[in-house]
Amino acid sequence: MHKNRPNYISSVKQTLDASCFTETKEYQLTTFFKLFDENMLPYQCDLDAEWGTSEFCVVVAIEFFIGQELHVINLLSDTSAAWVDEDWYFFHKIFTASADLSIADSASILIKGPRSGVSVLMDEVHLHEYYEPVTYCSQLVKNSNALVRSIPPHYFLRLYSLN
Repeated sequence: MHKNRPNYISSVKQTLDASCFTETKEYQLTTFFKLFDENMLPYQCDLDAEWGTSEFCVVVAIEFFIGQELHVINLLSDTSAAWVDEDWYFFHKIFTASADLSIADSASILIKGPRSGVSVLMDEVHLHEYYEPVTYCSQLVKNSNALVRSIPPHYFLRLYSLN
């Protein structure tokens, strides 16, 4: 948890292994967030608010250096769920590694956005290479091992009585 944030760009920071990013590969970032006001009461933000306004929720930034030059990739969640102050907010983003990110000397994730004074709590942070789900369409029946006894016996009686 990052408490008593002095401004909206102060942040939780986590170092990444920059050598793991490969240009054009997709990566998936997932985590859960909660926000709390100065009295540690759940804080309601607005997912539609403009960056830098007091109602803004969170942006996950990947900040990386190539030599002494700072680069920033800002990631907004692609989930459509509303932010509910009492619940955990699920953050999800799939992004493609740029050429610059793939040659970075160092990289970090930073959480930015809520107004000063709002505390940010995050949990279950996962960042890994993304693979499209594989769909096999050779068998469209999902449960091909249905038990005969799960079909009511009177169904078979009707079938046999029709002959």
